[in-house]
Amino acid sequence: MNHKRILLIFIFIGVLLTASGFQTSPEYKILFEKAKFTMETKGDLNGAINLFNDIIKKYPKEREYAAKSQLYIGLCYEKLGNVEARKAFERVVHEYGDQTEMVALAKARLVALGSGTTTRSTEVVMRRIWVAGTDLPICISPDGQNVVFRVYDSGNLWLRDLQSGEQRQITREGSRVESTLASTYAAISPDGKWIAYGWWNKGYEELRLSKLDGSSMRILCNGQDGRSMDVRAWMPDGRQILAVSLGKDLAYQPHLISLSDGSVRNIGQPAPTDERWGFPSPDGRYPRLHSGFIQYVCIRGRSG
Repeated sequence: MNHKRILLIFIFIGVLLTASGFQTSPEYKILFEKAKFTMETKGDLNGAINLFNDIIKKYPKEREYAAKSQLYIGLCYEKLGNVEARKAFERVVHEYGDQTEMVALAKARLVALGSGTTTRSTEVVMRRIWVAGTDLPICISPDGQNVVFRVYDSGNLWLRDLQSGEQRQITREGSRVESTLASTYAAISPDGKWIAYGWWNKGYEELRLSKLDGSSMRILCNGQDGRSMDVRAWMPDGRQILAVSLGKDLAYQPHLISLSDGSVRNIGQPAPTDERWGFPSPDGRYPRLHSGFIQYVCIRGRSG
């Protein structure tokens, strides 16, 4: 009987010690689990960030958990779509080099974000590539290598290689005296071989298509129906162009023009102002608005 009592006492003491062990778990571990619960289960990412930051501030000497907390801060920011994610991962790499596992995970996230361990600038870098003088730049080729411009004196279109500076004439019948000259709209085909452009011909605005050397020219719209037609962009498939007309009713109407048969299909609704349609989406379904040649050059320049 005494043996049974002694055994029960030992079991009871063991239970107490085990419970005591759970209760005396380091506070930083408890706080870390709470932060993870807030992030993963509750979905409160901002609240989790605050808790992870508390661990880093209160327990800087617990480097394992401080590094883990910093990594999780980055994961929270990444889920929020916040640019601070990159900075958070970089801090793991730079401040917790002794925590190899966390550093490896942080570097993997940085690679996934496309930055390595260097913060990438989101600013547009601008540089001067050409001083056109009185000539008027109109459009740039899809590869960013050439620009089409209108010569002021004659009104003709020329093509300029932005790297070599070489210039080639496209149109040859321009004359300000005869009121025949290029308009302010043109677009080069996706394959870089053709150009669609507007052309004023003694009071009528034509929409023309030719090769970049000016050969094989044909008129897509002659403007004699009372509409002036301006090209905005080539569609991604290279088989249609996006154009906008101004009719007798002074309404602007966007169109898709087939290059195989010249058929014109209205899209969208007429508008009382020029909405500057341009830049089709990659799938060719949604032409978007733009604000003229300046924005076109800046957008193209981002990738180059």
